[in-house]
Amino acid sequence: MPPDREQILHFVLTDPQAATDLILDLYLTVQKQAEKITELEARIENLEAQLKQNSRNSSRPPSSDFFKPKPKSLRKKSDKNPGGQKNHKGKTLAMVENPDEIVLHPVSICKCGHSLQAIEPIKIVKRQEFDIPPIEMKVTEHQAEVKICPICGRKITGEFPPHLNNTTQYGPNFKADLLYLKDEIFTSFKKGATYFKDRYHQQTSQGTIQNICREAYKSLEFFESDTKEILLHSPVLHADETGLTVLGLRWWLHTIGNEKLTLYAVHPNRGSKAVDAMGVIPNYNGILVHDFWATYFMYDCQHSLCNAHIMRELEGIYDGYKQNWAGKMKTLFEDVYDYIFVQNKRNPAKLSEFEKAYRSILDEGFEENPPPSDHPTCKKRGRKKRSKPSNLLRRLDGYREDILRFMYNAIVPFTNNLAERDVRMMKVQQKISGTFRSVEGAEIFCRIRAYISTVRKNGKSVYEALKRLDEGKPFTVQELMAE
Repeated sequence: MPPDREQILHFVLTDPQAATDLILDLYLTVQKQAEKITELEARIENLEAQLKQNSRNSSRPPSSDFFKPKPKSLRKKSDKNPGGQKNHKGKTLAMVENPDEIVLHPVSICKCGHSLQAIEPIKIVKRQEFDIPPIEMKVTEHQAEVKICPICGRKITGEFPPHLNNTTQYGPNFKADLLYLKDEIFTSFKKGATYFKDRYHQQTSQGTIQNICREAYKSLEFFESDTKEILLHSPVLHADETGLTVLGLRWWLHTIGNEKLTLYAVHPNRGSKAVDAMGVIPNYNGILVHDFWATYFMYDCQHSLCNAHIMRELEGIYDGYKQNWAGKMKTLFEDVYDYIFVQNKRNPAKLSEFEKAYRSILDEGFEENPPPSDHPTCKKRGRKKRSKPSNLLRRLDGYREDILRFMYNAIVPFTNNLAERDVRMMKVQQKISGTFRSVEGAEIFCRIRAYISTVRKNGKSVYEALKRLDEGKPFTVQELMAE
């Protein structure tokens, strides 16, 4: 039982020294408890904020969402109705004037029983069916004549096409189909072999498929080196990285690209070792768009940060910590996006207003998140831990020029979505085909996939590009970008 007032008073009067020591001990205990309560409250706040995180308001992937949030576009709602707009030309399967085959469906007898065979039709109703004809493996035998010159006695053999190197081999159409399935649709080696057995009745081993991929990899060596050289002179580049499983270990896939070119590489390191090995960013002097990965700031180029990531963080802070400044900043970004990229305006006075509002919201955020105070009983050394809202505020303030670079430079995009799209397909490959069992397999896939991505960005047929590759005449970077 705690002592009553009379007992406490008697203790203070009879032994003031002990009472003083007791009061000091209690004060220190209360102070420590207050610090612990503050720490636990911050921890509870962070845990509650984590529970409210999803792919819409954080960097979490959509696959981690328990409840799928509805996607939100940065575009503001217009007064137009959903669907096709007035005077919009639709596209559908159109009839051709000269079909490959005509099948006539005659009328021979009337429902009343009278024969109509001698009656001329008053009109023909047409319907066309588009289908793929049955496909069978075609074997072409190439025969080279061997002759002996009657004058010098030399034996001369006729020349085979350059791509014919073996006694028996698959042709470019077959190889293009295989590479399309493997590196565009992301089928595994096993499923690819099964497909060709079912489709063409041709037993193809997984080793053969791997050899065809290896040949394509070697043929694209100059394509990759030319891509690196041209990327070095691009005014804006996008960079991103994501985890990749190789040999059962966590490796990293790195991508660098622009609107026309894509470069991939795999490396066991996420940081500067991998970036240096790719050999582009260390010598780059343009504007690099990325997601605030600290490694990129080590290189001497201009930087532009992905504002889609920042807006998701702002949404997460508003949802998880209920801080009004985060909601205001997100709304400001939406207004700036609408003004520049939807209304297509860049009035300097208006942009100055946006930046002034940006600074004003930052000031409000710093008032809402004061720096941690020093307690006399705190004996921890080093930098004090800051909250997630404080860290974002410091980033928005310290990297303001990089974040708002898109406002004053028309070639700078608002987001790093281009690199994220390039990375996303590699994640799809992992989900469909599984992990890579060798470093060589991962490197082969990256080079071929970079070729496919570049071809796609330049509006060319991927199948035709793969066919040219298997014929030993792949597109050059200059050919793709010339048109």
